[in-house]
Amino acid sequence: MYLDFHTHKIKKHAIYNVIVGEEMKSIPPTCFSAGIHPWYIANKLQQPEILELLLKQNKCLFVGECGLDKLKGADLQIQQEMFIRQIKLSEQYQKPMVVHCVKAYNEIIQLHKQIQPLQTWVIHGFNKGKELANQLVDKRIYLSFGMDLFHSEARRKALAQVPLNQLFLETDENETHTIQELYTLASEILNISVQELKTQIESNLWRITGWNEQNC
Repeated sequence: MYLDFHTHKIKKHAIYNVIVGEEMKSIPPTCFSAGIHPWYIANKLQQPEILELLLKQNKCLFVGECGLDKLKGADLQIQQEMFIRQIKLSEQYQKPMVVHCVKAYNEIIQLHKQIQPLQTWVIHGFNKGKELANQLVDKRIYLSFGMDLFHSEARRKALAQVPLNQLFLETDENETHTIQELYTLASEILNISVQELKTQIESNLWRITGWNEQNC
């Protein structure tokens, strides 16, 4: 399958992103992630309660997206408090995390080092260079790449450095290309077949969540 790791549209073989605090009429029928986004921290008491209800659903595979953003959202201290709270939920419910990070990689790396989580963290929409990519994967943090690959040489070089067993691909909110086209491009950069890439990413999902094509 062409797994779409992170998307804002409900579709087959994709992990739909639920933002706690936005209106949601029903539980998504497909696999999903659920988190309190740093842009949308509204109620520090009610939002974690809603998140816990979602995390108890079988099809909820990840906590997130959640994280830190120095350009937009709540005060950074409030973001950090909510992020740490969600890290604890990730460990409690044994669900890996989808991490949003904007100009806060030092803080993310420091928290990972300090907490030493058992659950996997995945940086979604990774849009930096190969040096930071190497630094993150060395700390067992996975990376998910998106449409930036089509127009950024730096992103292509970063992808080429990432171990295949720490990799995902996503459309996010950008649908200038299909997920199938993204897999084709990534396979060329990695010098492997599309089928090998599909199999590897399916394996990555199964390894950290226990879910596979039949479930999504």
